[in-house]
Amino acid sequence: MEIESKHQLSYTYQISKLFTLMAGIFVVSIGLAILLYKEAFYFFSEPFSDLGMVKTWKLGINNTTSRWLFSGGMILNGLLLLKIGSLYRDDSRLYHHKMKSRLAVLGAAGFFVTTVPNDVAPIIHGIGAGVMIASLYFFTLMFFYELRFMFAQWQFILDMNIFQLGTWAYALGFSLGADYKHELQKLCTVVVLFMLNKITHKDQRVVEVQESQYISASHSH
Repeated sequence: MEIESKHQLSYTYQISKLFTLMAGIFVVSIGLAILLYKEAFYFFSEPFSDLGMVKTWKLGINNTTSRWLFSGGMILNGLLLLKIGSLYRDDSRLYHHKMKSRLAVLGAAGFFVTTVPNDVAPIIHGIGAGVMIASLYFFTLMFFYELRFMFAQWQFILDMNIFQLGTWAYALGFSLGADYKHELQKLCTVVVLFMLNKITHKDQRVVEVQESQYISASHSH
């Protein structure tokens, strides 16, 4: 397995860019939803789910604009994950391509289900959000495992500890209903998005393959 992982790519250049685009869409859609929320949104003490509710949490004002921005971002990211899943499904050269294809489809379903407003069906919304975060967590974990030989040992240990601490602290805080769970949600979101994008830009072989394919295509014309 060690030899195989050093020869197979974990992702393509296109997949790497799609993960980056997902992070950008999430940040922009959530940012705009916060700005256009019909009442003050307290970033560290309110969950992102409030942005997708039919009515605002405190005053009960119609929340149409922020809800559609929130839902639109989730739908776009779900579609991008479906695209990522199809790229893995069709490329047997990629490491764990079948597992990642299924994981992407599962994650896309999570993004779509998260659009169900939390004030309409909180259990369904919570399941969708959990599946969404879990899929990105496992993508990041798999990439770190597959590309561990590209890290200095201290860097790998540091990054993995930050990643695990950020995600599991939120999981534990949420399950226990801790007062600070909303703060931990923001920490988890930043850690997952940052580490996923860091690891999907770690393998320079992906860029080299992309450039060689571009050069080959140019010479064929």
